[in-house]
Amino acid sequence: NALVIDIGAGTMDICALKGQIPLAEDQITIKKAGNHIDALLAEAIVDRYPDVRVTPNQVRTIKEPYSFVGKPPHGPIKVELRANGLPVLCDVTDEIRQACEAIVPEIVEGVELLFKRFSPDDLPKVLQNIILAGGGLYLVTALSQSRSRPVPMNSPVSGKNKVLPPQRRRSRSRA
Repeated sequence: NALVIDIGAGTMDICALKGQIPLAEDQITIKKAGNHIDALLAEAIVDRYPDVRVTPNQVRTIKEPYSFVGKPPHGPIKVELRANGLPVLCDVTDEIRQACEAIVPEIVEGVELLFKRFSPDDLPKVLQNIILAGGGLYLVTALSQSRSRPVPMNSPVSGKNKVLPPQRRRSRSRA
């Protein structure tokens, strides 16, 4: 018995595994994920710093190492961007928090819905077997490290669960 939360670029998939092939009702797909966070972050940066222009690649470069929910783990996040062609140091802490936290309610709602699909007898084991995966691993790691609320010992963020590294596509060389 396990719960898998896979955050990708285009979708988040949450699946309840109960010792058999999951049924359709054991799976939830949410169409807000990494790309949605990118768009929110880019918009928030430009709203706060109107002279700054950011490309999608720059947004990902900011998002991936600095994503967090709750309190920033290492203080303010300041990045160098360009305003009218000149380098400027921009504090993007609030923008990153707001963009990342925008998808949290839907994750929580999906997890709560799928928890109801398990037998009450199985829930203690499921709480110890939540698997976080996907290319959005930077965010699930931030979620698992968040301490914005008290964390029960058997909670998904208690440190006893698994975080799977994202799978990189390998290029195939032709001989």
